[in-house]
Amino acid sequence: MSRPHTTCRVVSCRPVYTVLVTLLVQLDASNKREVEVRKLKRELEETQAQRDSQMAALRKKSQEAINELNEQIDQLQKAKLKYLHRLLLSHTIGLAPAGDRAVSCVCDFLCLCVCESAL
Repeated sequence: MSRPHTTCRVVSCRPVYTVLVTLLVQLDASNKREVEVRKLKRELEETQAQRDSQMAALRKKSQEAINELNEQIDQLQKAKLKYLHRLLLSHTIGLAPAGDRAVSCVCDFLCLCVCESAL
């Protein structure tokens, strides 16, 4: 069976043109958004790199301060031990004033520490 012959209608180009223009506008807007997203991503990466660099510098500075404080603590402990040793020696050889309770207490404490460490 053959189809019945239909007449060709002339289609207006106006709707097709409107659709194409709309698509081009949407494509342009999409491209602009992609460019903006790439720009923002690049800025974010730069900011993260700067933050990482600053954090590393702060960690280094903090560690240096901690090391310096630990060194000061060690020096103070050495000075304290040296002072207590001198105090014990002065008490032992009788240079400390007799009846000085502070000297006596420190000497008793040091003797106790020495005796315990000898065990």
